[in-house]
Amino acid sequence: MKNAFLLLYFVLIYTSPVVSGQCNGDCNNGQGTMRYAQGTYTGPWKNGKWHGEGTVTYNDGSIYKGPFSEGEFHGFGTFKQNDGSTYKGNWVRGQRQGSGTQTYSNDNSLYEGEWFQNQRNGYGIWKTSSIERYKGFWKNDIFDGKGEHTNSNGEIYDGEFKESIRSGKGKMTSPNIGVYEGDWLNGQPNGEGTLKTLDGSTYVGQFKNGQRSGVGREINSDGSSYEGQWRNDTYHGQGILIEKNGDTHEGSFENGHRHGLIKSCELNKPFCKEMIWELGKPKYDTLKIVPKK
Repeated sequence: MKNAFLLLYFVLIYTSPVVSGQCNGDCNNGQGTMRYAQGTYTGPWKNGKWHGEGTVTYNDGSIYKGPFSEGEFHGFGTFKQNDGSTYKGNWVRGQRQGSGTQTYSNDNSLYEGEWFQNQRNGYGIWKTSSIERYKGFWKNDIFDGKGEHTNSNGEIYDGEFKESIRSGKGKMTSPNIGVYEGDWLNGQPNGEGTLKTLDGSTYVGQFKNGQRSGVGREINSDGSSYEGQWRNDTYHGQGILIEKNGDTHEGSFENGHRHGLIKSCELNKPFCKEMIWELGKPKYDTLKIVPKK
């Protein structure tokens, strides 16, 4: 996940044990300033450890202001790194934990929400300098659980995540595709769902790996429709195609073409035609006239 290197840097540099330095004041039980190899601490002491409201300034320009307990950041404090990244919120034994706000200078993003052991855990809102944003639940610094994510292309997904991947129930609203609502797996529509595209058509049925596959029904904006089996976004298998004028074609399809035995019935005629087709081309020598049922 983004900004993970900041966490590692923080853990290695700012939570490392300090060595004894030079004290000005009472650095045992009182107020005092101690200079170390890493920087300087000013504030109250208890039993020789930082304890209470104090300030520690590091040699690289980073600074922490807030409460300490037994030498560790503990309570509500502000830590500003030398690159401008800033955390303001709760600390527990030297770790970001509880509610807090973190700004990241590397991508100008901001996170406001819950933390546990220095990672985003629980409910939180993440915003970037672009339109990309996320509000929802996190686990170990990544999207996990129910949330709403808007990506840089303006696509909105409102639903369930598993390790930052769309998985479970969810609704996608895309400026380039339309609206899909239903089952997701591995970041793609998988299972049962409804797709309403920008051209006005609606498909209700099964999906596999982001494509219409299985059994489903599509109704187009001109009134035509298809109901039956699909594979890889095309008619494939047994189905019935109804044209906008009401004429029907029922039978076998392959890769979007009539293929095999097809029964075609015109709306206002009392009979139908049965004929063999090969990939969209009729074989007229197989034509039969049958009564309409």
